[in-house]
Amino acid sequence: MCLTKKDTNMLKGLAMIFLLWIHLFNTKDYVGLFEPIIIIGQTPLVYYISLLSGCCVSIYLFCSGYGLAMSSKEGKLSFKHNIKRIFKLLLNYWIILILFVGLGILLKDSRYPGSIKEFLLNFFLLSKSYNGAWWFLQSYVLLVLMSPVLVRFIKNHNSKLIFLGTGILYFLAFIVGIRGNISIDNELALMIYQMMLNLSSCLFSFVLGVIFVKENIIGKIYEVLKTGKRRRVLGAIGIIIIMIINIIVENFIIDPITAVAVIISFKLLEPGKAIEKILVFFSKHSTNIWLTHMFFYMIFFKDWVFSPKYPLLILEWLIVLCVGTSYIINFIYNCVFKIISSFTCSVNKVIAKEY
Repeated sequence: MCLTKKDTNMLKGLAMIFLLWIHLFNTKDYVGLFEPIIIIGQTPLVYYISLLSGCCVSIYLFCSGYGLAMSSKEGKLSFKHNIKRIFKLLLNYWIILILFVGLGILLKDSRYPGSIKEFLLNFFLLSKSYNGAWWFLQSYVLLVLMSPVLVRFIKNHNSKLIFLGTGILYFLAFIVGIRGNISIDNELALMIYQMMLNLSSCLFSFVLGVIFVKENIIGKIYEVLKTGKRRRVLGAIGIIIIMIINIIVENFIIDPITAVAVIISFKLLEPGKAIEKILVFFSKHSTNIWLTHMFFYMIFFKDWVFSPKYPLLILEWLIVLCVGTSYIINFIYNCVFKIISSFTCSVNKVIAKEY
């Protein structure tokens, strides 16, 4: 028993819902933003739920590591294949960048496009000045590029030592990132430092996904828990426990462990067909939701997004905006990709004739 492709897609869909939730409601200073229905003490319940939602990036990284490790196991992981995967992602990103920079110009926002240098830095993933949520894209691309070597290394070495080493690296990166008091005057050196810091903070969750495949951890858990009823009960208990731990700790440093607990609990709960369809739907739009949502809730249309006042309505409204935009982006992407594919095919035919 393992996580199927459908499972990882559902988890990525869940991660996107978590991402929206934490960015909308991870604040105790909610007056003027939204009207919480349930307040515990002086803190809205949605804030406590957002603490659990903080594991969204770690869930996405775990699923990516898991999926690439499974591809390696099936002999389908290669540098060439990963280059194609990255090109498709970057093409999607560049379309979004151009669309929303254009929107910024139309709205007469002085931040867009900025200087030519700033545009190019964002274009080549060397800056996230246009959208803070884009910080993750650079690290994700690097991890995908490194994955053939990473997966092979993990496969041939002690999993416990790799777990410990990447865990310590994550802890150090988190502490350094939180303090943020390192001063670097050289722009190139600062970019490299930030790139290494972000990559170090992402590596642990990605590696955990690979280790889970190597050690067949999900399968071993299923062997211990024989009956479906027992698995579902423990899955529900697991979610409750990890949420309580997050409320007590109230620190995102435990996100990778929270993510693993959520993933295992989710698998044990075996969600029904209705939830499956919803999460798979979100998964199909996950990249566009991730890359666009901050433009709506923070940069251009903050008042508009929070206008429904109540948390669930705000979340639904942001989802409508992001998914609606995603359909437009996908339409443009498909048109551009067909043109590129047609051009590439023509070039290949010309080359073939000459040789």
